[in-house]
Amino acid sequence: MNTDQPWLTIWTRPRETISRIAAETPTRMVLPLAALAGIADALAQNRNNGGDLTSALSGIEIMMGALVAGPIFGIIVLYGFAALTWLTGRWIGGEGSPVTIRAAFAWASIPKITAMLVMLGPIVLYGPKILTRDIDLDDAGVQSWSDLVILGIFLVIIVALRIWSFVVYLHCLGQVQGFSAWKALGNSLLAVLVLVMPIALLSVILTAGS
Repeated sequence: MNTDQPWLTIWTRPRETISRIAAETPTRMVLPLAALAGIADALAQNRNNGGDLTSALSGIEIMMGALVAGPIFGIIVLYGFAALTWLTGRWIGGEGSPVTIRAAFAWASIPKITAMLVMLGPIVLYGPKILTRDIDLDDAGVQSWSDLVILGIFLVIIVALRIWSFVVYLHCLGQVQGFSAWKALGNSLLAVLVLVMPIALLSVILTAGS
């Protein structure tokens, strides 16, 4: 099998691809991929859960904010979540190291990064206003059924790519940890639980004391 093109093989052969990367150059492109994934997540987070702050921002401001803060966020998440995943993975027999888990995390983000590139389509067609959370579609130039269909197609592609990115991640993590994809999911959920529980406990304590 030719794994000299991991950008391509990661889509359909994630286990074989990440196995080769982890064995030969586990730090290859990890930071750039994490930075790009951070930008992708920042843009997606704005659309899904923007809140009052991002609702008040223009499309250009949202793009600039994602470009500045996204890479920092992506690298922090890379190191933080990989460390938690390594720690909780050891509890259930994981064989990976923090370095190989970071490689799995970064390379599995390629479909998600592609989703961000697909998002450029609506931006080119309708302008940066399309990124704002409380968008007026008429104001953004979406004025016909064909425009809505085009937007719907872009949305389906973006969602499908982000879902596939998660599937690829489970297989990549499973490979470096010596797990099935299902056990890799359990490993990830344990990591999230370890992250969330102290925060939830602190919130309960502060609420009870107020």
